[in-house]
Amino acid sequence: MSFTSTYFLPFVAIILCLYYLAAKKHNLQNLIILASSIFFYAYGHIHYFFIWACLSVFTYLMGLVIERYNGTKTLSAVAGVSSLIIFFLLIKYSKMFFDLAHVALPNQLNSLQLLLPVGLSFYSFSSIGYMIDVYQKRISACKNPLQFFAYSSFFPQLLSGPISFADIQLPQYATARKFNLENFKIALPYFVWGMFKKVVISSMLSKPVAYIFAQHENQHSLTLFIGLILYSIQIYADFSGYSDMAYAVAKFFGINVPINFKMPYFSSNIADYWRRWHSSLSKWLGRYIYVPLGGSKTSFSTTLRNIIIIFAISGLWHGADMKYVIWGLLNGLFFIIYLVNEKSKETSFSISNLVLNKALAPTGMVLTFLAVTFARVYFRSETVGDANNYLFDMFNNTGNNFSLFGLQFLLYASMFMGFEWFQRNKKTALDFDTQKPAIQLGVYAAVISFIVYFMQQPQTTEHIYFKF
Repeated sequence: MSFTSTYFLPFVAIILCLYYLAAKKHNLQNLIILASSIFFYAYGHIHYFFIWACLSVFTYLMGLVIERYNGTKTLSAVAGVSSLIIFFLLIKYSKMFFDLAHVALPNQLNSLQLLLPVGLSFYSFSSIGYMIDVYQKRISACKNPLQFFAYSSFFPQLLSGPISFADIQLPQYATARKFNLENFKIALPYFVWGMFKKVVISSMLSKPVAYIFAQHENQHSLTLFIGLILYSIQIYADFSGYSDMAYAVAKFFGINVPINFKMPYFSSNIADYWRRWHSSLSKWLGRYIYVPLGGSKTSFSTTLRNIIIIFAISGLWHGADMKYVIWGLLNGLFFIIYLVNEKSKETSFSISNLVLNKALAPTGMVLTFLAVTFARVYFRSETVGDANNYLFDMFNNTGNNFSLFGLQFLLYASMFMGFEWFQRNKKTALDFDTQKPAIQLGVYAAVISFIVYFMQQPQTTEHIYFKF
């Protein structure tokens, strides 16, 4: 089931009624969450449900083992985490390994076709994090299986995150959640704006992006540049839209999950960008990989090495393909350039340099957006070769006849981004001055009207990040 399905809102409404009727019994509430999450995931994904179930049961049991057997605690933790990592690699990257073997033995191996379980990357990373948290005593192992499985299956974030952190979210399932109207007031703007970004903006941009990428050899350089910008905005609207809806639905249930996106395209630099874009993944990589490697508390050269490792892993997390690795390494390179530049400021401080930096500060946002947009050609293209050809054509197809195709959609995308820029200092894009309710009602009416219209159009697409 998807958030944009016509069945989703009635489904949530029914579950919420049952959920708050059981407000005095948290175990019953957890049972309702678990049952509804199983239905949500199994609806259209029944063959994947058993993978999630096996992984969750294993994680729960290993948490108990790690905490109970202090004498072999490290061995238990290593065994548990290693098992999860191997399981994750086998499921997600078996096709890549098989393809490499097929190159070496083309006549002895048949093709391998595996379907990737929806949400595998998200709940696998959450499970790995839970075991490490128990080992490091950041949290005690959960003794209540109902509480743990409600946490691990929670349907708003099961398919596409945000990645959950046991020390922050698991304790929330230990007590009853009472109905709180304030939670609904907080959540509603996130849900409506998230739905608008996904159903209207992302869906509207999907067709021109697909056309430009498919016909890049026949397009003018400027059209190809527009295509990259449109894709950057499309994937932001798609993923942040889902994350905003996930945050809102969780809030309806009285559960707090991370806010995964904080208007990242208005970041002043690449470091700020990665604090705002898919922040739960950045936090996970920082907590469980970057810091154990030494983080930034080692030599500067080691810090740069750690940055490259983190971004390479981030690329592989997205998919078993070299194009994702290149995408990750490019972003790592941009991050390193930023760090080297910041380091140079420490050793060559001057008044003129300070003035120059302040003068160029507004361009930081533009340069950051262009950098991450440039790297996304590898994220969107089918292969590394296609991405390279797209870039080649973008810099060389200046002689082709320029068409106006794409400019109309660029205008719509610019209006969307302009609205978010205007609201950038608010909690959400639909956060308005309560002294002017007419403006707020007018904007809500317009946004909901667009959602209703586009929900009935055939171009509404699945969430891009479902495949990760």
